[in-house]
Amino acid sequence: MADYCYVRCMKHGLGQSYRSNWLEYFIFNFCCFAVILGIAFFFKTNLKPLHPLKKGLDDFSFTDIYYKINKPDYELSKHRIPAQPELYVVNIGTLNRAGIAEVIDIINEGEPAVLSLDVVFHEKVDTTGTAALLKAMKISETIVQGYISDDGEYCADGIYSMDALRIGKEAFINLPGSDPVNTVIRYFKPFHNKDIGLATNTAFTYLEKTGTSLNHRQTKLKEATEKETEKCYSKKKYTIRFNRLLSEVYNNQFINHTDVTDGDFDPSVLKGKIVLLGYRGEMQLENVDGLPQIHPEIDEDMYFTPLNKNMTGRSYPDMYGVDIQANIISNVLRGNYIIKISDVWSWVIAFLLCLILSPLMIYFFVNQHIWFHIVAKLLQLFLSIVFVMIGVVVYANGFYLNSKPIVISIILIVDLMYFYDAFVKFIAHRRQKQNKEMQSVFLVEH
Repeated sequence: MADYCYVRCMKHGLGQSYRSNWLEYFIFNFCCFAVILGIAFFFKTNLKPLHPLKKGLDDFSFTDIYYKINKPDYELSKHRIPAQPELYVVNIGTLNRAGIAEVIDIINEGEPAVLSLDVVFHEKVDTTGTAALLKAMKISETIVQGYISDDGEYCADGIYSMDALRIGKEAFINLPGSDPVNTVIRYFKPFHNKDIGLATNTAFTYLEKTGTSLNHRQTKLKEATEKETEKCYSKKKYTIRFNRLLSEVYNNQFINHTDVTDGDFDPSVLKGKIVLLGYRGEMQLENVDGLPQIHPEIDEDMYFTPLNKNMTGRSYPDMYGVDIQANIISNVLRGNYIIKISDVWSWVIAFLLCLILSPLMIYFFVNQHIWFHIVAKLLQLFLSIVFVMIGVVVYANGFYLNSKPIVISIILIVDLMYFYDAFVKFIAHRRQKQNKEMQSVFLVEH
């Protein structure tokens, strides 16, 4: 017999073992999760050696599977669904101010409900073009105009259009994130620096002007907006439900500036609509894998989104900033943006799940160690797939449950069992030298 004082309660069955050793199962899970949370916190720090790994984890989300399973409207070429009946996006390309003024003049003939500008005219250049643009903008009944907000934690001046062109409501056009150019855009901030985002402001202006009744989510967002804009800085954010990539090939809601200035264009189609103006490159009609290629080279106003062809290792951005604004407008108009469930609940689920699994895992670890690895790996694989799919289903129903803590905990709990086993045996050995007994489910010969 070994030197330790063994407790063989595991051999009496899992049920009896759990009833008599539930406290140790809880302690075991508590110790493991203290380590797991410590590792998670460690990766949240900005240590440079960990930055590549941290960036890789941040850029990947299991919910991206949703966009692979449920392909957005732009891939359904046989069943072309309008991106948003109330929304038209007009590409201004590289037009100067006089050219934009001509486009707005034609748009004004159609009497749109809201004219939204995802562009900033901050330089005092082209006097003639500025005068023409000012005249065109003054004719527009309702304008929401963008500015670039300071992204710090203080109320500060951003980059606005020159004073002469500051007409209508002002809203920031920043896309969220410390490095939006190189990271995946997944969420939007409705308010920041005592102002409202362009897309949120545009959508609510339209809903108010048309007298549309707000649904529950829209009401909550409006209440939050009215409350949060009293602050200089807000951390509130909402996950974007990307539902299409606007394209003149797959959707007639996108209009190029050359189409607007064409003599055959009928401005009446814009009557009572939202018209969003922004830069979307120079359109190319080439196709790649059946999808329209917007332009041949990477553009400074293109971003990574979950719609990217590659779930990992993204190297080519897939969506223009104005398209992202259009998706946010669509979300707010429908009230179908994704609400993020706090990560605290993910960790609670992970802890409870591992607590339930502990008796079974420890039973095989102690009594059937020859089968432990195969049972553990199969269980890890099965549960990881299940909770990833649960996350996708929850996402499809308008909520985002972060499955990473659950999957990571399931994976690490098995390896941490070895450390806990060694620790228990070390303590038991020390106590045995002091002629003291120690009871533990791990103190069984295997």
